Amino acid sequence: MRISMVPESSTAARAEIATSPSFERLHTYFLFPFALDKEAIQADHPQAWPGKTRWIDGLDSWIAGHSGRSTSQGMAGLGPWKRSSYSKFDLDSPAYSDLLFFHSIIRHVFFDTNIGRHADDQENQLRCYTIDIGAPARLWFEGSDALGRGARAEVTDLRLYLSAQGIGVLSVGVSAGAIDAGQALWINRRLRKLYPVDADSIRQGRTPNWLALRLERGSQVETVCEERFQHPEMVGFYPPLPNTIKSLLYFADYSREEYEPVLDENMLVYSYGELDTSSVSNREIGTALESTLEDFLYLGHKHAEATKHLFSAATVLFGFTAHSCSILWLGSVTAEKQDVRDRAYAPPAAAAQDNLEVCRTFHTRYYLMTVVALFYRAVLLDFHERSALVSRRLLQDQQSGRLTLPSITMVNELRTEFLNFSSYWHFDDISCKETDNDLFRRLCAEYKIGDMKGILADELRHMAEFVYNFYQLRNTEAVNRLAMLSLIFGGGAVLTGFFGMNFGREFGQFFFEGESGGAFGHYFMVILVCSFVFASLALGTFVVLRNWREYLAILSPPKKADSSSLKRDR
Repeated sequence: MRISMVPESSTAARAEIATSPSFERLHTYFLFPFALDKEAIQADHPQAWPGKTRWIDGLDSWIAGHSGRSTSQGMAGLGPWKRSSYSKFDLDSPAYSDLLFFHSIIRHVFFDTNIGRHADDQENQLRCYTIDIGAPARLWFEGSDALGRGARAEVTDLRLYLSAQGIGVLSVGVSAGAIDAGQALWINRRLRKLYPVDADSIRQGRTPNWLALRLERGSQVETVCEERFQHPEMVGFYPPLPNTIKSLLYFADYSREEYEPVLDENMLVYSYGELDTSSVSNREIGTALESTLEDFLYLGHKHAEATKHLFSAATVLFGFTAHSCSILWLGSVTAEKQDVRDRAYAPPAAAAQDNLEVCRTFHTRYYLMTVVALFYRAVLLDFHERSALVSRRLLQDQQSGRLTLPSITMVNELRTEFLNFSSYWHFDDISCKETDNDLFRRLCAEYKIGDMKGILADELRHMAEFVYNFYQLRNTEAVNRLAMLSLIFGGGAVLTGFFGMNFGREFGQFFFEGESGGAFGHYFMVILVCSFVFASLALGTFVVLRNWREYLAILSPPKKADSSSLKRDR
């Protein structure tokens, strides 16, 4: 069953689709990165973290539905998210080839395994969950727009990644076979949409007016969830997400701002297509085919030249943009034409790659490379937002004339987390193969990972310098106060001791004993000394009370500052 891509009255459009190239296979992953508000979630669902100090240790309980919420464990018609860690590591297992492809430290950080020496593996920084679509049921991702166009693709993979940094990636994998190019491009362009940017985008068909996940069991079709964008409203400062996303993330409450998207209105598209050009004549090669190649590889976004790998019977093109990563397999007919026309700039291909199974690597290590790069991008974007919020907190403290312990804790935690990311998470080369590292660097360059990382490092360095300079000034003020008090109290003690021990006879009789010259001189000195003592004590008490928070922090035993949500407190 296919939904018509064009209105029935549009004869020209139907003729254009009839002569357009077709894809033998289409595989697409829609990747939705989001940032979880860890502090807010732990405060809202303390049952999932009873006595646990690490965020990642309570994720299984939270995902399993033991967070105290009244929602059901999963979506209607589908099961809940279940932990999906690598458990077998023999030669025939998927984990074997996936793990060996990456460097050792990447295996520790980005793979959910149970290799660790104990269940609470401190090195494992990622959790992977899946929803099993049990056969013979079939799940479809469908959509249509206001112009009558639409398409659907079968959902073949539902995965969820959650990291120790509080970043998540929802992965929805769809596939279609023997599909014309118009429908394939509509799937990649329109099913990735999360919300309309304005009212015209729905009327003009740039955003679908209907998205749905539908479960097919035999002759029965059940709508699991759908979104019609009839009355979209922002949630605070967050955009309105469709029910197709919120239903898959059922364990988190978007209305309470427990998570937020980190990109724009589009999910990231990671796609693989095998283009069949046998139905396209030589005259049409230069128009329809070139347009299809451009649209599939870049989806209309700004881009650099595609990376090309040439083989004896095919050409593989890799297209990278900030919104997509596409791999296009061109068959032998097109490969010969492209080889003759473009061999001048085609990069040399290693002999070992002649039998490269592009589709298999698309679903395995290329997919994992894309997820890792997307994690880098999402983590850095979240760091930038948190850095801005912490900077605003420091400004408020500066205006009040003092730094609070929570602000200092936030600065230290942010710097520590960024240091952990820079040295433990982030690597320019993640693979043992230089060719694949080149593809990964190209993807990271499109995401501007290096630029964002450098800017953030400068921001955090300036933030640390601010805290250091602020406390240097406060320490100088404290030393000056202490010096002044010491001079006052010490001066009085010196004077008292000096006169009391070194002057006697007539001087002592006049001032200390009051026998010579009457009592006037004696009582005058008593009043003078008492006034000096009381004034010194009053001044010392005033200084202590005026700065009691600083002295109280010194006298009080150290305690951990209560963590609060930066995003909710703003």
